Amino acid sequence: MRVLKRLTVFAFLFMLCSCSAFGQEKSDFYSQPAQVGEKFLDLRSYLFGAAQRSNISLIIARDVRGRTNRVEGKTVKEVLNNYLQGTGFAYRLRDNCLYVAEAKNLERFFEKLPEDALMLPRGKGNITVSGIFHSIEISVFCKILRNLTGVEIRASDNLKASLMIRLIKMPWQTVLIAIARLNNYKLLRSEFSVLVADP
Repeated sequence: MRVLKRLTVFAFLFMLCSCSAFGQEKSDFYSQPAQVGEKFLDLRSYLFGAAQRSNISLIIARDVRGRTNRVEGKTVKEVLNNYLQGTGFAYRLRDNCLYVAEAKNLERFFEKLPEDALMLPRGKGNITVSGIFHSIEISVFCKILRNLTGVEIRASDNLKASLMIRLIKMPWQTVLIAIARLNNYKLLRSEFSVLVADP
């Protein structure tokens, strides 16, 4: 319990609430120099570094593991294409957030996002979330969202996954839906609550 409280306090230090809209799209993100360094790299670390350099958000699915692989490319786009080739994973930059997940989950997320967002409780309104989490338990993150939005957001007791996310003024609804859709979780919704659960 003490560890959970510490994690929650630590997480809140990184959190910011805002109702401002997104800025301009980081259209130059893909064309940035690759900055691969060594030819062998860990995908998750590389994605986090690239997002940090461009000051964009990043949401990575849990099954995109940090395997080490030989990578070549002069730009970020070339590195991602070379690294993900043949893995079944895909990426997409939208509204200054880079999403990385299984290709089918990524496609389904964007297809269903407007519909899913309409079905969530409204809570305190158009709250946006910022925070940097190299590893945070999903139950702790749901608690943070619950405190910020006023919506009863919980993870089911058997859901013990950790998240790796970097958020900059992202709508809380988009973040919650991305976490669910990209990881094949269910969102069980009522008028005032949301439960994130295994399928």
